[in-house]
Amino acid sequence: MRFVFAILFALLLPATAQAADRITGDWISQDGKGVVTIAPCGQAMCGHLTRILPKAKDDPTTDVHNRNPALRSRPLVGLQILFDFKPDDKEWHGTIYYPLEGRTYRAYISRNPDNSLKVRGCWYFICRTIKWTPYNPG
Repeated sequence: MRFVFAILFALLLPATAQAADRITGDWISQDGKGVVTIAPCGQAMCGHLTRILPKAKDDPTTDVHNRNPALRSRPLVGLQILFDFKPDDKEWHGTIYYPLEGRTYRAYISRNPDNSLKVRGCWYFICRTIKWTPYNPG
């Protein structure tokens, strides 16, 4: 009986983990200013700003808009912006930090048919959707 239970558990586990499309990889933000790398972190997915693309003279290099003054000097490169993303049937859900506003939002990520990511950030019932494209240097 334990053998049957073990096989059923093994068959169900991958189905749950693969319910939502994979989101790992490097992605260019919709504004084209940064590259976000999404990778596993424990039992969830997290994302870090890993590169600032050609920037204008006045673009900040630190988290100057953070609501906490003690965090405003931390560098943007390496900054974690996606937290605790977990899959459900069709998308991933977690929280996203938007450094240009210094705010954190409830967020949902899913794959678009063109292989880009649909990133939806929500504040209460108001949501904004953006598109991140795969980053392929070179």
